[in-house]
Amino acid sequence: MRRLRRILLVLALLLVGAALLSPWWISIPVRHILARQGVTFDRYERPSLARMVLTDVRFARPEAGEFTAARIEADMPLLFLLRHQFSQPGPVRIETWRYTQPSSTGDGASDDWIQLRARLGEIRATLAEWLPSLQASDGKITWPTDTDGDIRLPSVSYRADAASTRIEAKSLAGRGHTADVTLAWHTEADFLTLDLTANSEKFLRFLQEHNAIAPSASPSDAALRLSLVSTGADLAARFHFLNQTAALDARFGPGTWLPVTATLDIPAVALPASVIQLAPDYARVDAVARADWRDNRFTAMLDARGIPADAPSSPASPSTVATSVPPLTLALRASGDTAQLSIDQLDLLLPGTSAHLDAPIVIGRDRRLRSGASRFTLESDFSRLPWLDATGQLAGKITLEAPDDALDKLPRIQARLQAADLHFRTLDDITVTRADLDLAQQGSLTRITRAELTLSDGNTVRLDGGYDHAARAFANLNIRATIIPAALARFFPAGAGAPPDFESATLEATLDGPLKNPDHRGSLAVSSLRRAPLKPLNLHATWTGRGFLADTDLDIRAADTEIHVSAKLASTHIELTRLTYHHAAVERLRLTAPARIAWEPALGIDNLALSAPGENASSRLALHLALGGAPGFSLSAADLDSTWFTDLIDLGPARLRLANADLAGNWQQDGPLAATIKALASIEFPGDRATAFPAATVSIDAKTAPDRIDIADFTLSENGIPVATATGRVPLVIHPRQTPAWRFDPAAPFEIDARTAPAGHFWQNLSSAIGITLENPSLHARISGSWQAPASAVDISIDRLEFDPARWPANNLPPVTGLAANLSASADAIHLDALAIRLAGQPLRASGRILAPKDGWQTLSHARLADFLKLPRELHVELPDTDVAALAPYSSDLLIPRGHLNASLHLLPDGSLDGTLHLHDGALRPVGPLGAIRDIQIESRLAGRRIEITRATALVGGETVALTGSATLRPDALPALDLAFRGKNIPFVRRSGFLMRGDIDLRARTDGDITRLTGDITLRDSLFLADIRALWPDTPGGGPASRPPFFSIDAPPFDDWRLDINVRGDRFLRLRTTLATGRLSANFQLGGTLGEPRSIGELTMSEGRVLFPFANFSVGTGRVRITQANPFTPNLDFRATTSTLGHDLTMSLTGAPGDPRLAFSSSPPLSSAEILLLVMTGQSPDDGFAYTDQQRAVRLGTYLGQGILEQLLGLDMGEERLSLTSGDKVTQQGRETYKLEYKIDKRWSAVGEYDEFDDYNIGFKWRFYQSKPPEEKKSAP
Repeated sequence: MRRLRRILLVLALLLVGAALLSPWWISIPVRHILARQGVTFDRYERPSLARMVLTDVRFARPEAGEFTAARIEADMPLLFLLRHQFSQPGPVRIETWRYTQPSSTGDGASDDWIQLRARLGEIRATLAEWLPSLQASDGKITWPTDTDGDIRLPSVSYRADAASTRIEAKSLAGRGHTADVTLAWHTEADFLTLDLTANSEKFLRFLQEHNAIAPSASPSDAALRLSLVSTGADLAARFHFLNQTAALDARFGPGTWLPVTATLDIPAVALPASVIQLAPDYARVDAVARADWRDNRFTAMLDARGIPADAPSSPASPSTVATSVPPLTLALRASGDTAQLSIDQLDLLLPGTSAHLDAPIVIGRDRRLRSGASRFTLESDFSRLPWLDATGQLAGKITLEAPDDALDKLPRIQARLQAADLHFRTLDDITVTRADLDLAQQGSLTRITRAELTLSDGNTVRLDGGYDHAARAFANLNIRATIIPAALARFFPAGAGAPPDFESATLEATLDGPLKNPDHRGSLAVSSLRRAPLKPLNLHATWTGRGFLADTDLDIRAADTEIHVSAKLASTHIELTRLTYHHAAVERLRLTAPARIAWEPALGIDNLALSAPGENASSRLALHLALGGAPGFSLSAADLDSTWFTDLIDLGPARLRLANADLAGNWQQDGPLAATIKALASIEFPGDRATAFPAATVSIDAKTAPDRIDIADFTLSENGIPVATATGRVPLVIHPRQTPAWRFDPAAPFEIDARTAPAGHFWQNLSSAIGITLENPSLHARISGSWQAPASAVDISIDRLEFDPARWPANNLPPVTGLAANLSASADAIHLDALAIRLAGQPLRASGRILAPKDGWQTLSHARLADFLKLPRELHVELPDTDVAALAPYSSDLLIPRGHLNASLHLLPDGSLDGTLHLHDGALRPVGPLGAIRDIQIESRLAGRRIEITRATALVGGETVALTGSATLRPDALPALDLAFRGKNIPFVRRSGFLMRGDIDLRARTDGDITRLTGDITLRDSLFLADIRALWPDTPGGGPASRPPFFSIDAPPFDDWRLDINVRGDRFLRLRTTLATGRLSANFQLGGTLGEPRSIGELTMSEGRVLFPFANFSVGTGRVRITQANPFTPNLDFRATTSTLGHDLTMSLTGAPGDPRLAFSSSPPLSSAEILLLVMTGQSPDDGFAYTDQQRAVRLGTYLGQGILEQLLGLDMGEERLSLTSGDKVTQQGRETYKLEYKIDKRWSAVGEYDEFDDYNIGFKWRFYQSKPPEEKKSAP
């Protein structure tokens, strides 16, 4: 029994222990215990028997802030206690947590660093005992007063034991920066370490943009690294950034946060010059900084200097090194204690800028100035400061003095600054040519004694007065500005059209009182204000008011018109209290009662009524508009004359008299407009036009219905006789509050009947007025059905329609007679049933139709005319046996009035063509040097989109040119061509002394959007007898035609045709002038375009001679070359030799045609002057031989009359068959030698000579070898 009780007791104890360790009941006490500590959670979960999970945990206390977590996992409470007692609790895991700092941190801060460190040690020991490990993810810390200062902590780990505690935060992010932080506390050594590595993508990009770091650098290369060590009362921190270091050492004492001693030392900083925009003149800026705190006082210094880019890498003494850039230095010294700050030295020297503080400035902790007067001088040239996007000069002095009032904390500041030619590039074209500013700061009041700005565009601004910063109020601030249109244009809204123009504008204003609701008064005067369609106006406005309320008077004057307005202006509306309108010294209209114009909450015009003064006056104008509430409008007018308003707006020559007009309308919400209009007016022209165009009367009566517009009457009449009438209805509905504002019902019926009458003198007078002859015009339109299924007919007839050439010089159109047209419309198409006219007496007939779209006409209810023209259409036009002579006066000046044209064209619905076009015996006037083009015969056939030229010939210079090929029409591009041009012996140049002819074999072919002109031009049988300078044309204007190849076609689309033409000619040109003879050959490749042609190749001379009176030079080398590198400037290269009077002479011509270089040389040597005397006068440099006067006369006569000699003897010297050479040498008897050679054929020549031995010789010469020209080689069998 006793054993049984023991067994039962043991079982009971086991059950009690199992119940205590059971996880099913633990959530109840956990929720209760945590709630007492301010912690709540949503759900309790058990992932295992040893672990628990709390979700949606929240802790909040005003003094501690708010903490939330989506999930916290930890050991079960009893297991946590057991593990704490015998081993180590498991880790705590926190997911998606947020901590919000309290608005006020309270006063629980420690008294000094030593006390804070001790408290942190106690907290560390407690956490190490109860929380050995923690992992947190997706965290965020926020501050209620700084929404942009949030810190994100993606991963935080904590681990502690008896020896140390370590906290790591990876990828901590805030304000665009990221950092890794590690905090460690070593228990045994009792020292604290903090390691931080921070980087920024934005800062890295900044460094890369300014070349301060390699483009391939990563954010870690630009990271800031901080290492901090705290041991007892000592604190040591080291900073590392871009190979720069800084050190902070401090020792703290008890009872205060101020250190006993502290030193901040930055021994050397090298800042790349590109970072502060000083490159390339400077390589870097070196700086040294140090601050010391001892005995409750501090001293600080900063020295910086710019290192020029051209400075030696290791100068012995930097101050003595000569460089090409001005010095850049900064020296700053400061000292003080907890009560005051003293700036002892401030000297700044920059390129173009200097600043100097002449006495220390001492500022107390209460921000009072405790020193005497201090002056700061400044001189600067902004153009030499690269970090400023500005130019100009600024100079001035700023003086600081103690305030007069002992209670005033702020110093008294006086400044006097002058600026000249200031230009800020961000302000476009604004330049301040001069600025002067004198101001004084006393306490919170800034008083401007004088401020004047003069801008380069002519604007001036002057200010005086003051502004109280503390009270935020103006103190009688006066503004005066002169404004020119250019200044207003830059502020005019884009898309609002051209800004108004005016001669001058002057603004004067005074502000006084609180900034939010100041008293203000002023005036604005604008002269010659112009804004189309208004004429120039002069405005003068004055106002006085407070805040957004003002009483305003406005005067507007234009010629004989004056408008006077008085109004009360508010922020939401304007109330007109007076408005008078005077014209020609007569008051035409005046405001009958105060009116209101509002723009908020909706635009509205209320009770705007004008009438003429006097009991018998009938002129009136009333306007009402409401866009809010019950929207609607009304306009009523009577007895108004347009001449009253001609000073304000150009209404044309017509005079409009509005007898009466009433327009009214309203709408509900988004509903349609219900409106009526009735008007009666007359139109007349003053002066001479009154007889040509007498008064016409227009009356209209129409109204809108929910589904249409009804036109009850529209009549245009002259002297009571109707000229044009229209009645009907249109299914058009207007919705003012919808987009689009009008709707057209394509299924609704419409009916319009409109007609004109030829009766009366109206059309004759209209013809005289507009310069277009209209004889007996008649139009009758009967439009019915619907847009989907129209049933309409229009008949038009005009006996004669002709434009007056004096009134319409740009419209050189032939007169149209006998015009008769019949049009009709149906559901399938719009038909041109018949059109018959005579152009300059030549008949033209046409008919056709425009087919309806596949889905019907309703798809084009909002279409434009261009959309109709894109529809499938069919047109047939006939020109039977048209005499070209009748149409020639109305066409191009090139056309000679002769020939006959027959055309029959049929445009099919698919856009293809069918028909024929024949031209017989046509002719063109002379085209350039080609002369007249006659006997033009063209026969062509149109099939589909292809125009096939079956035969086309013409005579050019008596030779036939043939054209064959085709042209294919394309819908959105120019026709695609495939044409061939062929002709033999065509004269290209034919003028006095110059004939050039050749054969052409060219082809024009279009590939895509490019047309190429290719083929061959073979030059032949050409002759040049004129001045040799004519070979290089002097074309005025300097365009493409003034340079090789000396032609250009600038008419589109031919100017874009690309060229690839071979131009060849073997000995094609005979050169025969008094200066030179010979044969020319050409070998060119013509490229570029017809508008900008280029020729690459060369022109060579063979069998050439250069003729002087006493010497003839034989050309050995002669060419004019144009290269690809310089296609517009030919290079000359001519070499010629001769022998005369015992001297071998050489002549060379090089350079360009516009700048030739001619040189002579001789063996034995002679000067250029001696050579010229020798060849021009026959004077020998040595006295070995001398011509008699008779011999010189004979030689000169022979030289000048060689052309006559050739004609008398029947010889052609240009063919080089007969050559006479004299004076090559001097004979033994002191005479000159002679040699005469006559070419019998290509190989045999007859030769006679008188040689240097005084012997006479005669014989025959046979050439046994001769090189063939290239063309002969090709044709040889």
